[in-house]
Amino acid sequence: MKYYKLMNSVLVDVEEKNEYFKKFNEINEDQAKLGEKFIICINKKNKNTKSYYKLLSSKLIKTNNDGLEYLFDNELLENSEELPKWLNEKIELGIVSIYNLAYGAEHLEKAENYYNNTLSKKKKVNVLGLGDVGGILLVGLRLLGSDSIEEIGIFDLDKNKLNRWEAELNQIIDFNNLAMPKIKVLEEKDLFNCHMFVFSASKSVPEVGSDIKDVREFQREANSKIISIYAKMARKRNFSGIFAVVSDPVDELCKVVYRESNKDENNVFDYKGLLAEKIRGYGLGVMHGRSLYYADKMGVNSTNIRVYGPHGKNLIVANDILNYDEELSYKLTNKTIKANMDIREYGYKPFIAPAISSGALSIINTLSGNWHYSAIFAGGCYFGIKNRETQYGLEIERLKVDDKLYNRIKHSYMELSNE
Repeated sequence: MKYYKLMNSVLVDVEEKNEYFKKFNEINEDQAKLGEKFIICINKKNKNTKSYYKLLSSKLIKTNNDGLEYLFDNELLENSEELPKWLNEKIELGIVSIYNLAYGAEHLEKAENYYNNTLSKKKKVNVLGLGDVGGILLVGLRLLGSDSIEEIGIFDLDKNKLNRWEAELNQIIDFNNLAMPKIKVLEEKDLFNCHMFVFSASKSVPEVGSDIKDVREFQREANSKIISIYAKMARKRNFSGIFAVVSDPVDELCKVVYRESNKDENNVFDYKGLLAEKIRGYGLGVMHGRSLYYADKMGVNSTNIRVYGPHGKNLIVANDILNYDEELSYKLTNKTIKANMDIREYGYKPFIAPAISSGALSIINTLSGNWHYSAIFAGGCYFGIKNRETQYGLEIERLKVDDKLYNRIKHSYMELSNE
């Protein structure tokens, strides 16, 4: 085991792959112990994983699949590396990241620079699509994003809509908060000059009263074609920020973005596009909000409610992560999934709560490094779970859950993986 210095971090070369570390200064173990941040580097020989994330257990070091065993502490994993006691203690302290050397040393430097320097600064956010969801999303970002957003760029094919939102939102002024992010009209070529690109464009949403029962399924094919265009554009622009998907179905569209951005002009995978962990799906925030709403209506304690999985079919609501009740959880799940149809029965499209809960609030919390719900890359699919950005990379709420709940989660995960 060898140790190297990179900025403020200690690189731990578990496999002693010297060719990756020639450019870094080697240090001895005693010097390494004094470090305040550590990155365990290992070649997973597979780029179909996240490149850089917070290490939550030494048992996950050699795991080549960052799927269910990464998401939950229910699988019986053996210790795969004999690490020094002091390094295991650093993992317990939560100050260790893991980096997949399959991505090369160059990207490691970029990742370290981002998590050391950019994460704590205000970000530039660009939003594509100013329909029902996109418009309300912008209102939320403008009103609530002062601490985390420097500027919001907007683009839509409808120029009148674009000019209307620029004018109206910039006219929202608070004497007590003059730091609200400015709204700026963009040209399409500038969409990826930002820290986060938000895709809220949509081909069409069924009108109220239509016979279509599963709106998300209806949108899948049309929105996949649109988002593919921007995934390829992100690749051409060498975009290294977060590609945030708000349009339905978010989980599947994330997968489309990852797939299409990582193909060359001959449609062959070369993994030179967006990193898996840089694509996020924002649909679970409102499902959490809806589950709390119905829990309150049913007189259920909502303190430890959790939601997992996709936004829609195969969603999982757990009534209490510490005291799981399967029957009650199924009731909450069914009510939460059908909540959008309830709004349609009132004669309205259900877009306000999704735009704010899943969109604006979750995006702001992502940029601020706060806990929130979003879909993250997990073993080949995008799975919704509570997570946050940290200086050590992506961190998830990794729990050991009730076996019955875990079986539900496993089924949902497999369904997503097979789509």
